[in-house]
Amino acid sequence: MAVELPPLPKHVPMTPQQRERIREDTAHMKEAVQTGRLQFTQHMKAQIKRQEAMLQDGTPPELTPEQRDVAIARVKTLNEEIKVGMPTEREMNKKVADTLDRHMEWEKANKEKVLERKKLLRMIDPENDLPNYANIEKIRPYERLDDARGNYRAGWDAAFGEKEG
Repeated sequence: MAVELPPLPKHVPMTPQQRERIREDTAHMKEAVQTGRLQFTQHMKAQIKRQEAMLQDGTPPELTPEQRDVAIARVKTLNEEIKVGMPTEREMNKKVADTLDRHMEWEKANKEKVLERKKLLRMIDPENDLPNYANIEKIRPYERLDDARGNYRAGWDAAFGEKEG
């Protein structure tokens, strides 16, 4: 029987640090309401409900080991699909007129896949608090300097004539 993932969350799940901050804020608000130190308790109770709902929505669902394996495989597939047509890091840093347009076209075409990837990564490792853990830049193609030798060589030839060897 094929293992299925739970439904993806509506939004990208929060980091552990974000969830903890909301838990702490909610605990302080509850304490303030219980002690009666507030003038606007109804407003505070409504805020507590909103924060608890936000925490519920922002907490990624737990995965079984089998579901985790399926999610990891899906992320690998998404990484390969997302990279197709993605401007390289070098292209993004070049001052070429059409790079921004190409990137915006790529971003529009891959928005759903990028969001799915972020959600899956947060589900795979919900306790990972690294700020760039699900950042799409981590998979952006990178041209090694060896790949760019042609540009250097062209400059050398123009300045010093044909280089031998």
